[in-house]
Amino acid sequence: MENLKININGNLLVLYEDKYYKSTVQDVNEEEFIINMPVEDGVYLTLNSGDDILVDYFSDDGFYYEFAAKVISRLTEKNMPMYKISRPIKAIKIQRRDFVRVSFTEPTVYKIDDNKKCEWKPGLLLDLSGGGLKIKLKEKIKLSGKIIIKISCGNDVYEILGKTIRCDKSEDGEYVCGIEFKEIDERKRDKIVQKVFSVMRKQRELL
Repeated sequence: MENLKININGNLLVLYEDKYYKSTVQDVNEEEFIINMPVEDGVYLTLNSGDDILVDYFSDDGFYYEFAAKVISRLTEKNMPMYKISRPIKAIKIQRRDFVRVSFTEPTVYKIDDNKKCEWKPGLLLDLSGGGLKIKLKEKIKLSGKIIIKISCGNDVYEILGKTIRCDKSEDGEYVCGIEFKEIDERKRDKIVQKVFSVMRKQRELL
């Protein structure tokens, strides 16, 4: 468990009913902090006093922290709806945001270049982070070559361009490849990081 310093303008994600919403810290005191109304894809999260929420907070030291909190009240400042949230007594320090990686398996498809005529082939995701992934394929692919992989994030599916940085033959004759994302925009990266957090949380709940 870690003590956490929450700063004004700090970025966070609010998890409510299995969906993440983005928000920003507007004010802080010893007992509570104020956030603007969380939003995701243009949909605002409406909360009520007494609601329990889970928060992932991105700190200035590059780590992210997870804690439970309670909605104290709703208020409006300069015509902006905001929520007053209870400060956590303790928070769990997870990892540097850029390095958060989760191991899991999920079917996907890929193609080895961006030629529209190139055929999509089946693969199996083995792990995922905001900067890359590990995938199992039936074919060997060249190092530093381009690959496009489809990644599902909730109701969205993104085609992500990557570069092969490793390709090793496994005992079953297939190939495990390390892929580094290239030219990915921050919105897609944020969605992937949210997926990583969601999978990690579900895995902890099973322990």
